[in-house]
Amino acid sequence: MKQMPRHVIQKYLKRTMEVDAFTASLDALSSETNPLRYAFFSLGIRELVNHVIDRLAPNSSVMLCGWWDDNNGKRTTPKRTEKMQYAIRGGLSDEFVTDVLKLDLSFIIDRTQQAVDELSIYVHYNKSTFNVDHVTGNKLVEDTLSAVHRFFEDIEELKEMVSEALEVSLHKAISSATIEDVLVEVDMLSTHYIVEGSDIEEIIVRSIDHQHIDVQVSGNVDIEHQYGSDGDYERGDGVRFESSYPYVVNLQLDVNEPLEITIETDDIIVNTDSFYGDEEEEDLEHWSVDEMEETNGDADREVFDPTEHFYNMEIIQGHIRM
Repeated sequence: MKQMPRHVIQKYLKRTMEVDAFTASLDALSSETNPLRYAFFSLGIRELVNHVIDRLAPNSSVMLCGWWDDNNGKRTTPKRTEKMQYAIRGGLSDEFVTDVLKLDLSFIIDRTQQAVDELSIYVHYNKSTFNVDHVTGNKLVEDTLSAVHRFFEDIEELKEMVSEALEVSLHKAISSATIEDVLVEVDMLSTHYIVEGSDIEEIIVRSIDHQHIDVQVSGNVDIEHQYGSDGDYERGDGVRFESSYPYVVNLQLDVNEPLEITIETDDIIVNTDSFYGDEEEEDLEHWSVDEMEETNGDADREVFDPTEHFYNMEIIQGHIRM
């Protein structure tokens, strides 16, 4: 039997129980003298798929989505196609998906239906699996694993399609000007500073559920620092210098109004390690939020000495006078 490598399906499993259930389903096939081994395999895979779908789309969450239709109270449980749709778009409305994200909702619905129909043929295998011959049984296993893989793959591909379209729309709604307005309120380590500009490097949709969209925005901000007053600087007693710092903004948006965006000062994290010379050669743009929060602490950090800049400036001015 040409069996699909475990990692192909296992990468979609997020919990220990899911991995264990998948392993146990495959292990059942090793008992070649057991006439029920294909039945045990089919049962195990069916329960595994049901568990993953329930994790991705809990019934209670699906039923709270504005797009879910309970047929005037006659329905109390979502269909599998509806659960699959929730896993793909959460609570985003039909109108938002179609009109704003410019995605073909009918295509998404049709593709989810096809994936569910194909999966049901195998995980709800309705023929007797008792003591079937090796050829029939092995074909069942191969087709079942392929169907499960395509099912999970369809969810991921469609989910990514929705997320990418949403990220584009959010990029338009979150301008660098908006970021700069917030950064002006952030303490930037010097007597005076000017936010000279900022850019948005990346917007990532981390999750979508029936209520919220969790989004992470990352980029860089360019700052001009000034030590001393403007008069001090004019007399040669002040220092100005420019620096660039990576920032991260964590946002939780209303799924019903995804483009209604308000950024508060507390939402933004600026990594200022380069100011203290702590960054070395690390790529700060790819730091996680936890890493940025941790390194922005005051522990074990050298105190910044602006006189170094005065000293360097005096050397430069001395060379100029000469």
